[in-house]
Amino acid sequence: MLLSAEMAPSALLADVIQMMATALTEDEQQVIERRFGLYDGIVYSYHDIARDLFRRTGQRADGRIRQLERSAFEKLRAAFEREEA
Repeated sequence: MLLSAEMAPSALLADVIQMMATALTEDEQQVIERRFGLYDGIVYSYHDIARDLFRRTGQRADGRIRQLERSAFEKLRAAFEREEA
């Protein structure tokens, strides 16, 4: 099935959201949703996510959010590669 140029981004986003639901932990999913505005349309900083999700602030908390984001990207990349194979 060929997608029009207008439909391609929304179809890709739907695929990513579906993969997030199956490949990521709840924490990873929440971090990605908030970092990229998928939660409520607002793009959150690492600091804000750490404060909202884990009730912690500081460099260690921000580092944990970065770690979860990196882990989520690795899992999503692997899932897309498996799907393309």
